[in-house]
Order: sequence, then C-alpha cells, then structure tokens
Amino acid sequence: MKVEILINRISCDNFCENLDGIAFKEEEEEEEEEEEEEEEEEEEEEEEEEEEEEEEEEEEEEEEEEEEEEEEEEEEEEEEEEEEEEEEEEEEEEEEEEEEEEEEEEEAEEE
Repeated sequence: MKVEILINRISCDNFCENLDGIAFKEEEEEEEEEEEEEEEEEEEEEEEEEEEEEEEEEEEEEEEEEEEEEEEEEEEEEEEEEEEEEEEEEEEEEEEEEEEEEEEEEEAEEE
C-alpha cells in the first residue's frame, strides 16, 4: 500500500510538474505574441508617421511653388507697369516737344 501511495504521489508530482511546464510554455507563448503585436503596432505607427511627414513635405513644396509663381506674376506685373509708365513718359515728352515747337513757330511768326 505504501508503494501505491508513493507511486500515486510520484504520478501526481509528475502530473503537476507537467501542468506547470505547460502553463509556463503557454505564458511564454502569450508574452511572445504580445511582444510581436506591440512590435507590429509600433511599425504601423512609424509608417503612418513617415507617410504624414511625406505628405507635409509635399504640401510645403506645393506651397513654395505657389509662392514662387505668385512672385513671378508680381514681377511680371511690375515690369508691365514700368513699361507703361515709360511709354507714358515718352508720350508726355513728345507732347511737350511738340508744344515747344509750336510755341517757337508762333513766336517766329510773330517776329
């Protein structure tokens, strides 16, 4: 009978050790799965951040291009205005010259 009790006790101890081993393995597997999930989440977050940064850079580039285009348009407008002003000045000078010539002719006729 003592032998049976000892055998049963050894069997129970072995069974408990096996259960502990199984439970330990399951815990390790769960921890590994959790770590893998966390790593995947971190990778996804990093990818999203990179995409956001790329989008921001693209937007900044587009804004810079728009600003450059606006500046070019403003410069063209200023050049056109300057040309118009120069033409007006030339016309005024020509008119003044014509008036002076007319006055000189009138003075010459009066003399």
